[in-house]
Amino acid sequence: MKRQEIITRKPRECEMSALGDIWHTVFGYAGAKSFFDNIYNVEHAIIAEHEGKPAAMGYIVPAGDFVCAEHTLPCAMLYGIATLPDYRGFGFGATVVNELIETAFNQGFEAVVLSPSEDSLYEYYAKITKLQAWFYVKEIALDFPISAQSHNKMYAVKITPEKYLEHREKLLKDIPHIKHTLATIGYQQKLCDELGGGLYKIGDACAIVEIQPQGAVWIKELLTLNDDVSDLIACITTLYEANEYIFRLPGEKEDIGINAGRRFGMLLLQEGISIDIGKSATLPWYGPAFD
Repeated sequence: MKRQEIITRKPRECEMSALGDIWHTVFGYAGAKSFFDNIYNVEHAIIAEHEGKPAAMGYIVPAGDFVCAEHTLPCAMLYGIATLPDYRGFGFGATVVNELIETAFNQGFEAVVLSPSEDSLYEYYAKITKLQAWFYVKEIALDFPISAQSHNKMYAVKITPEKYLEHREKLLKDIPHIKHTLATIGYQQKLCDELGGGLYKIGDACAIVEIQPQGAVWIKELLTLNDDVSDLIACITTLYEANEYIFRLPGEKEDIGINAGRRFGMLLLQEGISIDIGKSATLPWYGPAFD
């Protein structure tokens, strides 16, 4: 296919099936129903068409606020960006992403965030947009359950999205982070209901646990004020038996460049707004990316 001028627009109601087909082709079936039933809004959707049919798509998810030092900025998460295989390499995806960013700022959002699905995509997005890597994650991978290291056995209790948000904000009070809405954490709860897992409070900590289609257990967010997380990890691995666990938790600034620290999200601010991480010793926290 030759390169051509790419037309972007909002999806039509009759194209919902086509959007579902793109989702299933690129991401599989997990999460599609939860997204289109609970998050999808045509005013926050952009497609790129080829011969009148959707070839690529992307969405804005109102994520709440980006909180950093004295700044509290309305935040738009770019999500579900996908191009059908036959149309890759022709600029469809890049056009959709840039249109989403422009739309988000025109709609009053002051921060745009994105969590690339692969590390190599950071350079791609930095090249085609002004998004820059800004959020990091400390990741712990295990291929077996572990036992508690102390005699203080911990218990995990499932909690509602409302309670989870309340506890989450207490733990993230002094850390630059995305302050999620009830709608987005509610969407995460529906993903947990669909795939397995849940929102948990464990002592003074909280965690989002999700079972991936291939059986791995992802702890998409583990927040605590304690430096030692071994008992928390033991508690979760006791709840869910698997041969792979991935724990994501905030990292310290010195983690960057060391095996555990990696890029997790990108940020772009409305023109004229500038921020810095401030005095926090902890790296900016993205939280669940609904991946």
